Amino acid sequence: MRIARHRQDTEYRRKKAPLNQLFEGSPRLRALLRWVIRVGRRRGALKSTTLRQYHAKAERRLNALVVLPTAQPVGRALQATVKAWRTKFFVFFEDPDVPATNNACEREIRPSVVFRKVTGGFRSP
Repeated sequence: MRIARHRQDTEYRRKKAPLNQLFEGSPRLRALLRWVIRVGRRRGALKSTTLRQYHAKAERRLNALVVLPTAQPVGRALQATVKAWRTKFFVFFEDPDVPATNNACEREIRPSVVFRKVTGGFRSP
């Protein structure tokens, strides 16, 4: 049982590693996303014109990041991911019903994830 758990944990870390490497390799993208989240948290206190200006600024900064040349395969993978999902990054600027983060969703599924980790999975015998 212990070996199976260790193998499962190792496999999880191995699968998670590329995502961590992506953001460690791109401090500019990390900084942009943190700035956008901070703006999103203040969204209720901001005027619509200010939100449009912030949205345009975020788009410009993201455009600048996507066209930067990358030498590493991890960086190219991140650029491809950003290009594929870029229309979904800043939806909350335009739609007030969309939260700036998905923290509420993450909190909703947390009990299920904890149960899965404690019991070793949802597999039936």
